[in-house]
Amino acid sequence: SDDGEMRGVWISYLELTTLLEGKSASAARTAIEDAFDRIADYGLNTVFFQVRPFSDALYRSDYFPWSHILTGTQGVDPGYDPLAVAIEAAHARGLELHAWLNPYRVRASSKPALSADNPAAAWWNGEETGGVYVVESGGGLYYNPAIPEVRELIVNGVREIIENYAVDGIHFDDYFYPHGVEDSFDTAVYAASGSSLSLGDWRRSQVNALIERVYATIKNYDSSIRFGISPSGNIDNTYGMLYADVYTWMSEPGYIDYICPQVYWGFGHSTQPFAETVNHWASLVTAPGVDFYVGIAGYRIGEEGEWSETGDLLMRQVQTARKANRYAGFSVYSYTSLFVSDSQVHRAEQQNLQRLLG
Repeated sequence: SDDGEMRGVWISYLELTTLLEGKSASAARTAIEDAFDRIADYGLNTVFFQVRPFSDALYRSDYFPWSHILTGTQGVDPGYDPLAVAIEAAHARGLELHAWLNPYRVRASSKPALSADNPAAAWWNGEETGGVYVVESGGGLYYNPAIPEVRELIVNGVREIIENYAVDGIHFDDYFYPHGVEDSFDTAVYAASGSSLSLGDWRRSQVNALIERVYATIKNYDSSIRFGISPSGNIDNTYGMLYADVYTWMSEPGYIDYICPQVYWGFGHSTQPFAETVNHWASLVTAPGVDFYVGIAGYRIGEEGEWSETGDLLMRQVQTARKANRYAGFSVYSYTSLFVSDSQVHRAEQQNLQRLLG
């Protein structure tokens, strides 16, 4: 038995582009069902399915336009509902499905072109709101976490998913403030707030305000729906550069049901060795009811060093994670590394991990 162990896999928007772009409803259903057959047959039990990568939707939304990854153009109805299909396929195979959202990212570069009905487009083009509600950073566009109307939009977007779809969870990844965000991103809003907090603490408090509201919104609707976050595994960067206050989320009730840090390094890494990094995170999980999951880097299989040497690295990482305090599961990033890649070292890694799960 799996003793209630969460055994997850992430299916990212990049993989969903390959699976779904330009497909008819029936071809898309077949692609999703085939993927979920592989996942269930392998011995996994949870899918983190990316449904909002860029202020867009892989489901019918009152707030966000259809994602460009479905048709090539943002705002175009693909003629079916990928999230509805995915939930049906998951539950038919005994899999849980968590809807994975990126709350703040509008676009990472100059693509995709925003459709007219994207809420970010109206704010970006607005005289009062451009550069305030939606801000450019590093060539991309991001919602400003400090704006109450932004939080309202994100909370409403979560609420419509849990009210309209039988999801088992809502999942946020590691993007909060953009990586390498400039002080100019929010200097004016910070100054206007009159806060006595430092800029860093103030930014963390803005993210915390959203996380608390999302958690409360979910629990008030259905306490069995789980809410969790998968931060970058480098806790100093997560706290100090992305302004995600993981210390609070893991130690105080009312924020999350689980934390799943992306511990995307090998055992021999010079600054983030796998076992020590896992144990450091695990030691911080003290709030009652918060589960500890470990995110594992399947995508690194075949890289030089230990990622290509033994063929049993993923298996040993799960074995190591299982010994950690409050451990409740693992997830592999991502689907492709387990089910599409077919080099000799990939096959060995896939077979060894599956044997552990069997």
